[in-house]
Amino acid sequence: MNTYQGRPVRGAITATYIPPYIRTIYGAPTGQASLSEAAALLGFDHFNWLQLVNTPHPPTDIHGVQLSNVFYDPPPGGYPTPPIWADNFVYYWNEAIPSPVPANYRSGTYVGDNSTIDTLSFEDLPSLQYRPGEYTQFTTHLVGVKSGNKYSVLSTFSWKSNYYKGDGSGAVFSALVDSMIDYPDSSGGVFDVQENIPLESLPETYREFLVGLGADNIRLSESVPEPAVASLFLVGGFSLVYFRRRTMVRRHALAAKITPETDCLT
Repeated sequence: MNTYQGRPVRGAITATYIPPYIRTIYGAPTGQASLSEAAALLGFDHFNWLQLVNTPHPPTDIHGVQLSNVFYDPPPGGYPTPPIWADNFVYYWNEAIPSPVPANYRSGTYVGDNSTIDTLSFEDLPSLQYRPGEYTQFTTHLVGVKSGNKYSVLSTFSWKSNYYKGDGSGAVFSALVDSMIDYPDSSGGVFDVQENIPLESLPETYREFLVGLGADNIRLSESVPEPAVASLFLVGGFSLVYFRRRTMVRRHALAAKITPETDCLT
């Protein structure tokens, strides 16, 4: 257990790699504070994820303009191919369901759709065409949202993917595992997952990018030091679970907590 401003805060992150996609769940322990209570305790409105992508083949934004090699996922407005609507906030899950609902809105991309009383889920199944040796780097952060694009980074992990479905399509943001099926011509997968990355170990230019997106707890070399919320917020153990079998996971199983007792290699 750890404390924030003298108050106990507990939580845990579990990451699961079921080839070829990655899923992460942040959860308050059973019998402890709910996520909303934990967020309020720390001065946040709620939790969400923020993901930055570094890819050799960046897609276009909703207006057809090619993104830079490094961008946050999904970009403002979403992606044109496949058509996925996104709000203008920097977070992975949409902060609200739009009204009226546009034709390219994908059900399940609202942060509330990925939350229970004590869990917040992240999942991704990117698929892009790569040349030999190429891959996409993902850096994913659990963040505490204060308001708008003002947030604090609470935990960080990174992973790489060279997965391609082999069907001629491509997508960076492909978060819904309901439609996950085995593609006979698929190749690659998720690899090189780095756990519990300290904020201070991230490159200065990367931290500057996060600050530019609204992070308020990152120390830059020429800035006045501020209290590091991430160092005070205990997110518990971060464990990877490698399943022996390829399987389809339905959305109703999304909030299940994966434990070492699962049939897995640890």
